[in-house]
Amino acid sequence: MTSLQGLTVVNTRAAHQANALTKAIERFGGHALEIPLIKIDPTLNTEHVNKAFRYFAQYDWIIFTSVNSIRYTMKALEEQSVDKHLLQNKKIAVVGKKTEQFLKKEGLDATVVPHTYDAEHLAEALIKEVNEGEKLLFPRGNLARNVIVYELQQANVDVDELIIYETSINEAVQDQLNQFLKSGLADIVIFTSPSTVRAFFSLVDNEIKSQLVNKLIFAVIGTVTANELKKHGIQKMIVPETYTIEGLIDTIIENDIKSN
Repeated sequence: MTSLQGLTVVNTRAAHQANALTKAIERFGGHALEIPLIKIDPTLNTEHVNKAFRYFAQYDWIIFTSVNSIRYTMKALEEQSVDKHLLQNKKIAVVGKKTEQFLKKEGLDATVVPHTYDAEHLAEALIKEVNEGEKLLFPRGNLARNVIVYELQQANVDVDELIIYETSINEAVQDQLNQFLKSGLADIVIFTSPSTVRAFFSLVDNEIKSQLVNKLIFAVIGTVTANELKKHGIQKMIVPETYTIEGLIDTIIENDIKSN
């Protein structure tokens, strides 16, 4: 098998992020069905956001662990009338190739990018790089793990975390999701974050859940997402060695789904 020809792949990413994955699926001959299981919105706690960016100059480092954290930080800077070019004077740490690429589109370069794209390795890299007395800002989503903050604080690094966007379950797609799964037309369901996994099992009817293990193939990006899927009783899944969309598509193709 050298393509996704004949496979229907469910793309569960948030609506504003689904396009890149859909294009990759279609480029390799697959049929992509977008069912955005989560919604991502600016945080409602604007008071904390406004305060953080009023004192933006005090930070030496900014930590970005997702494209969304960059996107909503830029939006907050604009709303606070803070010149985004001030970021050029900051040291920036990021996780992941896509996050780094998005940062470059904003005209910024990362100081620290761990070779392994996860929070543990980013925290380890930062502890080695941050100088005594430097202050870090970590704008993140409400569901992000607290690994980075915990590890930095244990190493006596001065870090402020800031919830800048919120992820929630997109209940509007529940009927669409269940009807499609009942149709039996889905071959693969792709999860790119733990929140999409949790949303999936929250939205799927119980009668369908009992049949999932045998009828669906799950593909995930990253060990954290894989571990979340295991919590729901799914042990067999496709996980690429490279935590990118391209790496995931390549690994799905290598698994030769249609012959299984």
